[in-house]
Amino acid sequence: MVKYKDPGCPTISVQIGDSFVERALLDLGASVNLLPYSIYKQLGLGELKATTITLSLANRLIKVPKGVVEDVLVQVEKFYYPVDFVVLDTESLKNV
Repeated sequence: MVKYKDPGCPTISVQIGDSFVERALLDLGASVNLLPYSIYKQLGLGELKATTITLSLANRLIKVPKGVVEDVLVQVEKFYYPVDFVVLDTESLKNV
């Protein structure tokens, strides 16, 4: 039996508006789609909607998102998908 190496983090190429993201993390087990606030601002995705959710991260930190942006069209190859993103200020996570 051949043992294969760990494939690492699965990524895909996507396009959001005019912006191309070559390596977007693909996590099929995720319950929410996270988008860093800095990327949200760069993409100009419209108004954030308030949310009452809190996120419990793997390192046990509790984070309150900045908001939610809904129905963002994400292109994967020739297909378009409406995606809701939870926008999180990840700057505060750099030193954790």
